[in-house]
Amino acid sequence: MNKTRIFVACADERLRIALVLLLDQEPGIVIAGITDRLTGLITQLEATQPDIVLLEWKIPLQSIFDLLTGIHNLGNPPKVIYLSSKPEEEAKIIGAGADYFIAKNAPPDQLVLILNKYSDQSQPYPT
Repeated sequence: MNKTRIFVACADERLRIALVLLLDQEPGIVIAGITDRLTGLITQLEATQPDIVLLEWKIPLQSIFDLLTGIHNLGNPPKVIYLSSKPEEEAKIIGAGADYFIAKNAPPDQLVLILNKYSDQSQPYPT
């Protein structure tokens, strides 16, 4: 079984630590990288080649669109799961190019379920 490579790009320190602790317990997942900065993120993603990016940032929608465009322009673009405390932003974030949106206060099991479904290559990416 191939392990799913996850890159955690998260400005919220508590959430970043919680995500790393959660992901470290999952047998089919390996953390490819972690950052708390947007500067150089595309370069880090290009170097680490993750399957999924967990992205959390409070930046204007245009900046999110630009960032997601940069990620999708990579040679082997990862799926992007965007985490936010504002569920009302889901349509805008998906419209900007994120593959999946999850509320930051969602139960950890929900994120693990999404990641596990993606890890199983025979399953389509969850919608």
